[in-house]
Amino acid sequence: MVLEFKYGLNYKERLYVWHNKRLYRYPFDNGKMYFGLKEIEPKNNQYRLCRDWVTIGKIQSLTTLVKVEPISIIKDEVHLPF
Repeated sequence: MVLEFKYGLNYKERLYVWHNKRLYRYPFDNGKMYFGLKEIEPKNNQYRLCRDWVTIGKIQSLTTLVKVEPISIIKDEVHLPF
C-alpha cells in the first residue's frame, strides 16, 4: 500500500500529514534514532503532538499543502509468521 500525502502541518519542527481524514507523524531521524510513520489518534477532540495536546481548531489553522515523498507500507501477513 502506498500512502500519498497532500495536506499536513509543521508543529515544533515535526511534520504531521493527513491521509483519509487520519493524522500521521511523518518519519524523521533525530540524529540518534529513526522514528517511522505513526498514526495519531484523537482523544477528547484533541491530538497529542510533540507531547502537547492540540485542539482540532488549532490543527485546522496550521494545515497547509505539503510536498513530501509517498510512503510504501508492506502488509504481507500471508507470507510472514509474525
